[in-house]
Amino acid sequence: MNKFKVNQNKNKSIEQIANILNGQMLLDINCSSKGNGFTLRIETFGTVLEYLETSRTEMIKFLNSLKEKLIIKDDIETILNNIK
Repeated sequence: MNKFKVNQNKNKSIEQIANILNGQMLLDINCSSKGNGFTLRIETFGTVLEYLETSRTEMIKFLNSLKEKLIIKDDIETILNNIK
């Protein structure tokens, strides 16, 4: 399993994560609240990654931006509905 570090620039992170989600089979995706914010965890056959935002509002903004870059948006829409 490859480890993946996304760029600290939010727009580049969105692009990198969208490329992974559009190009690999998704095994698991979830978003959870942790002590230091909200964590988006994505697992594909080749990659496991986590993306952290400090607040619910920022994670919702990130997910909405990510959703616009995806071919299949259903999983992100489900997460958005669960954290709103």
